[in-house]
Amino acid sequence: MQISAQNKILGDPSLRKDRTTNDVTGFIRYLSVMTQVKPFDNVHCRNAVAYALDKTAQQLARGGPVGGGAVATTMLTPPLKYYKSFDLFPTAGSKGDVAKAKQELTACGQPNGFSTTLASRSNGKEVAQAEAVQASLAKIGVKVTINKSAPSQYFSSTIGIPANVHKNGIGLAMAAWGPDWPTPYAMLSSIVDGRKILPAGNSNYAELNDPAVNSGLDDGIATTDEAKAQRIWTDTDKAVVKSAAYIPLVYDKALNLFSDRTTNIYFTSAYGMADFAQFGVVK
Repeated sequence: MQISAQNKILGDPSLRKDRTTNDVTGFIRYLSVMTQVKPFDNVHCRNAVAYALDKTAQQLARGGPVGGGAVATTMLTPPLKYYKSFDLFPTAGSKGDVAKAKQELTACGQPNGFSTTLASRSNGKEVAQAEAVQASLAKIGVKVTINKSAPSQYFSSTIGIPANVHKNGIGLAMAAWGPDWPTPYAMLSSIVDGRKILPAGNSNYAELNDPAVNSGLDDGIATTDEAKAQRIWTDTDKAVVKSAAYIPLVYDKALNLFSDRTTNIYFTSAYGMADFAQFGVVK
């Protein structure tokens, strides 16, 4: 349900109880910080963004804790095996830390801030997310111009072709991702593997190419030892977040409304959706 319908449902306790589910989808909403677009080729400028972001504002932009999701601090999502909670950029109430962000700006040689372009899709909740990013970064002197693209062009052309990203000076981009099958490798490989940066159809939008991340992906799928696998995937996740090329925002949740004639509603995190094959219908 989108926000307007969600508010109506939340205002009717009986409707919510009988006909809705509120499910963790396994998707993550995140911010890509383009490592090949100045000044974000400097990790301290990326760190400044990570510290400045008000993630509770991102949560509200998605619809709040019910239909929007939970504040995210990792790129692996809670439904996945080997997910482990950590926070490398902690801020009070997840509302951002202006002082730390400004320290990072000074470290990257931009003490007075700078201007950049943020790409987003032109409809849905992502517009509100982009505006929330803009407001967060304004607090540290970073002026953000929002470049909205049609959803049909966004991933294929606007941010999916690195040459377009560079030419248009896109320093930041709103993004979302979920695994095709429920494993850490499926979640991370397409979006963080530096060996998979493509001239077109690219999913590693930030063009992250970190040896620790690349080797972690290889080691993670090669081991059969459970304890070792946990260490590898946690370390790999931490390496991604530490790069500040990808900033986790919200672990996605969906408020779903079903007919009052539908029975046996079952949500499976493996596919991030209701299992329609299990549905029944009351005649």
